Amino acid sequence: MSGFFSRFFACFSRKRLRFEDLSGKKVDDYTYNRIKNEQTEKALALIEKGRKTGFDKLSKDEKAFLEAYSKSGFAQ
Repeated sequence: MSGFFSRFFACFSRKRLRFEDLSGKKVDDYTYNRIKNEQTEKALALIEKGRKTGFDKLSKDEKAFLEAYSKSGFAQ
């Protein structure tokens, strides 16, 4: 009987990899939220830069990041 309880409670102590970051890699909740916040801050900075200087002045990489960000679940 003790084996049942140890297996039962072991499933609650493991980190669950439930989310994917922008690259599609599976991550746990803490990492997902940290990455989401970093990506959101970067996106907001690029949007502000585009608003001030014009979106045509953004680099290809910056435009590609904003495109990927807008299609991800982070942009909700």
